[in-house]
This record gives sequence, C-alpha cells and structure tokens, in this order.
Amino acid sequence: MAKKLIVNFFLLILGIVIAFSAGEMILRTRGVLSLGETHQYDPRTGLVTLVPGSINYTEKCLTEPVLVEANSQGFRDEEFEIEKPADVFRIAVFGDSYTEARHVLLKNSFHGILENKLKELASNKKIEIYSFGIGGSGTFRNFLYLNQYGLKYKPDLVILAFLPMNDFRDDYEMLSEIFDQDGKIKTELTQKEKLSKKSILLTWLRYKWQVFKTHGLASRLGEAQVPFDFQVFLKEYPESWQKIWDLEKTLIGRMNRTSRESGAKFMILTLADVWRIHPELMANEGFDRRFLDKFEFDFDKPEKILNDWARDQDIAFLNLTPIFRERVVQEKKMTVLYPCDAHWSETGHLWAGEALFQFLKDNDKLIDIDENLAD
Repeated sequence: MAKKLIVNFFLLILGIVIAFSAGEMILRTRGVLSLGETHQYDPRTGLVTLVPGSINYTEKCLTEPVLVEANSQGFRDEEFEIEKPADVFRIAVFGDSYTEARHVLLKNSFHGILENKLKELASNKKIEIYSFGIGGSGTFRNFLYLNQYGLKYKPDLVILAFLPMNDFRDDYEMLSEIFDQDGKIKTELTQKEKLSKKSILLTWLRYKWQVFKTHGLASRLGEAQVPFDFQVFLKEYPESWQKIWDLEKTLIGRMNRTSRESGAKFMILTLADVWRIHPELMANEGFDRRFLDKFEFDFDKPEKILNDWARDQDIAFLNLTPIFRERVVQEKKMTVLYPCDAHWSETGHLWAGEALFQFLKDNDKLIDIDENLAD
C-alpha cells in the first residue's frame, strides 16, 4: 500500500513537471509575453529594462526605422554618471512607453527637448535629464525604478509622467505584488517574484489572474460594457473605484515622499492621449459607441481629481491635455501616430517638451538653474 502511494506521488510530481515544462515550451515557442529583441528582465531587480546597445526600431506607422540606443543600465538615454558634480542640476523622468519614446529619436523626445531648452536657459548649472521610461510601467513600477535605479544618481527633480488612460489598470493588475506582509509598499520585488520572471508560464498565469480580477471587478461594478481603461472617465464612479483611486494616490504619495526624503523635488505630469485630443476618433470607433451612448463621461475627471489632490499634498502638477487640445485647434495637426498605436509623433513630443519647459520656467521653486529665476 505504502509502495503504491509512493509510486502515485512520484507519478503526480512527474506529471506536474512534464505539464509545466510543456506549458513553458509552448508559450515560449508562440512568443507569448515575449519581451522581443528590445527588452529584457534585469536579473538583479526582476524589472524590465531595454537591452543595452542599438537597434533599429520598426513600426508599421513609421515611415523609416528609428535608432533606439540603450545605455549599459538598460534605459533609452546616454550613459548615466553616478557621481553628480556640485554644478549639475539633474532631473529624473519616470513613465511608460510615452517616456521611453521609441517612435522618435532621443533628441526629439519630450525630455530630450526639455533638456536642450533648459541648457539654453541655465546660467549657473549644467543640466542632465535621465530618462527611466519603460513601456508598460504604471506608478508602482515607476516607484520601483526610482528605488532600484534612480535614487543612486541623486536627482534634484523627479518627474512622474502619468497616463490616466492605462496607469490605473497597470497598477491594479500588479495589486498582489505591491504590498508586503506588513501592508507597506514594496521598494523592490521579492526574490520569489524575481525568479518567477524567468518563467513565462508563471508570469502568464499571474497576468491572466490579474486580468480576470480586473474584468471581474468590471462585472461587479455593473460596468462590464465599459473597458476598464475608460472607467476612470465615468462621470459617476461606482463605489469600488474609490479604492482604486486610493491605491493610486497612495503610490504617487509614496513616490513623492521618497523623492523628497532623498533631497529631490517632485512633480506630476499627466500625459495627453489620442482619444481626448481627438474625440472625433473615439466617436468614429464602433466598439466605443456601445458604451459612449449609454453612459455619461467626464473626460477631464482624472486630472481634476489629481489636481485637487496634488494641491492638497503640495505637489506640482501639469496637465498636458488642454494644452494639446488648444494647439490641435490652432495648428490643425495630428499629434499622435494614429491608428497604428496612438503614441506621440515628433509634434506631440515637441508640444510636451515646450509645455514642460514653460511650466518649469514659471515655477522656479522646482529648479535652481538660473540666477535670474532665483531672484
């Protein structure tokens, strides 16, 4: 009897190993959740970074490939210097694919444009802007990038480039990884989480579970017809969305506090997405009509909430959406690569860089780069 139990147990373990190996092999063969040639998991942190080196990034909406160069740390920027001289003012920018900006040359990204404009303005400081943008990053991942990579460069200003359109989903899908056993926000992934990144199957299972919970939430809210990303724009929120907002405010607040504790100032930059810059595109999309006609929306609501909260927290806040809307009308230009993937073109990055430059110039408490501004 005992021998039979041992044999059955062995066969069970063997079956699990075979099934796991087969699942891993199938997912890898099909390229499921593949990071492709451009990205990798950093074995030290378990976070996604770019593969150091140069590649020609191609996309069907690009007329020609864009040279994407990643430094040795795995970020799309020039090489970072850890030591910061006294005459250097350093800005660290955190965000998703808009900040990674693979669709344009680095010098034409919004932070590249900002850096050049600040260099022209600066009289008593040298300007260095370090971009830690990685596609798919929500606020929690940006907080991890700040702790695991950014703080060692001693930035004077930390900018969080926040995209209301999907950052809520990005964080909600990582909910199980955000807090430790004591209920505190993690500053790094656990060893178990780092190891699990090496398995496509485990990553895929975790992702599917979080997506299921996201859509399950939508169903419980009675808003299943509204895609999760658009629920943040509902004029009247279901009760459960208060918890989602509380999570986001907690994460941004923690990023603000960590920045200030390190000696850096902090600001929020909310990004302009294609749907709200060009509402006519939304109206023409059939899948949108199903919920646009049925529910009431306030497409400026997230920024209104963030602006009020940021003011209470004494956090500088810049909303790009109304700026982009105004310039679209004035210049009659499309600002994004649409319908390919809805990221900014060079025009969009130019507008964002110019708006951010003007904001920093008008808010001299955030920067100390010009003696006249200090006066």
